[in-house]
Amino acid sequence: MGWVAEAGAGGHGTELNRNIYRRACQTVSSEVERTPKPVSFSLLTSLLDVTHENIEQVMRIVSQSTGDAMLSPEMLEPRLTCARNWINDYLPDDERTPIQSTFQTAAYEQMSEEQRRMISLFSSLLNEHWNYVGLTDLMYNVPEMVRGVPLDVKPDTALKQVQRSFFVAIYQLVCGRETGPRIPTLLLSLGREKTHMLVTPPRKEACSSL
Repeated sequence: MGWVAEAGAGGHGTELNRNIYRRACQTVSSEVERTPKPVSFSLLTSLLDVTHENIEQVMRIVSQSTGDAMLSPEMLEPRLTCARNWINDYLPDDERTPIQSTFQTAAYEQMSEEQRRMISLFSSLLNEHWNYVGLTDLMYNVPEMVRGVPLDVKPDTALKQVQRSFFVAIYQLVCGRETGPRIPTLLLSLGREKTHMLVTPPRKEACSSL
């Protein structure tokens, strides 16, 4: 609702924007219930899907992603319940996030040497970056480290392509697809042990890529 704040500051179309906002937030008889602490709906649905609606785990990851350690499920309502209803009643089966049960050797063998090096480095650094912010940074830093690029350099088109190829490699190992939920959210939902199992090549495969 950034445009509402701008309208309040005297921006163009202020009254129109305020009227739209009022209509969206109330009925003739009462005000519509709103979430005290709005959190991305897609984040909630992704977490609920992957964790099988483990609310304790969902809240832990949401707290990390927002930096608010005092969040409670009640503070996310009614959005949290809406997200659960979406998962249970409306989300098509082919849009759910599949999770692999073992390390995907065949997918790993199809990866480029650079992708394998990034996977190996990522796996070795997981423990010391096991939180939302740490994993987010690691996802972008690993390609830079493999390419020998300073971490504070703004990525150019070529580096962005390498980062994308790394993301695809992670998704292939974890989900068997080329896309999925945000990777930090996905991995934290799975837990450290399972994540290690899915992204750490068995010693034979790891050695053959060196």
